[in-house]
Amino acid sequence: MKAERIIGNDVHDALNLVKEVFFAEGNLSLSRTAAKSFLEFLSLHGEELSWFGVYDGDLKGVLACDEDTAHLSLLFVRKEDRHKGIGTMLVNALKDKAKEKGIQRITVNALPSAISFYTHVGFEKTGDEQSAGDMRFTLMEYICGKEALGKKVTVIIDHPYGSFHPILPDVVYTCNYGYVEGDTAGDEDLQNAYVYGVDEPLDTFTGFVIAIIYHRDETETRWVVSQSLLYDKNDVINAIGEMEQEYDTRIEWL
Repeated sequence: MKAERIIGNDVHDALNLVKEVFFAEGNLSLSRTAAKSFLEFLSLHGEELSWFGVYDGDLKGVLACDEDTAHLSLLFVRKEDRHKGIGTMLVNALKDKAKEKGIQRITVNALPSAISFYTHVGFEKTGDEQSAGDMRFTLMEYICGKEALGKKVTVIIDHPYGSFHPILPDVVYTCNYGYVEGDTAGDEDLQNAYVYGVDEPLDTFTGFVIAIIYHRDETETRWVVSQSLLYDKNDVINAIGEMEQEYDTRIEWL
């Protein structure tokens, strides 16, 4: 078995499976208002989503998402087919698609009953429990691209140490900043990167990726590249802090 894209008329089969599982479960964890809200969403937007399914003769499980943002909208596996890795296959298919498109973050509004599963497949909570339409959920996210940590790359500097920031007034670059060409989803993409540990202007720099900076509500990331794999986190934060002050950031460290 493997996860594959569902297209054309087969999307109707996916929608029917969702409704079948949804009602068969009895939705004991959802109020009537929450169930109504979910079915209205499915009716209005179900065919607009991208669908993946796992087949073994018939359809065993489905995942629907917005491919442009990598937001996971729903995931259902037939009760008798659970604990066979089907949910993990579906999430891995979305991870592969996000990587292919250069998207750095997958998000999901996880119901209380699903939090342990999403934690198992690498998601982390990014906030407290919320409610909408009488439905309780917790925003979780999976960070893509961690495999870049420790990678040796060459940064082409276009904003050298000591130069003025092109947008933020009176902000001076306290480290060299540039890009690693052709290192994300496609050959024409540019991966932005800071150079840490060199306090003089440079044209290029070769070193190791020691951190990845994520901006909330953005798909692009910024790498921090250092000549050494030994570093002080506080010193790195101080070096890049002035350029990152306008953003809500999260950092993954090597």
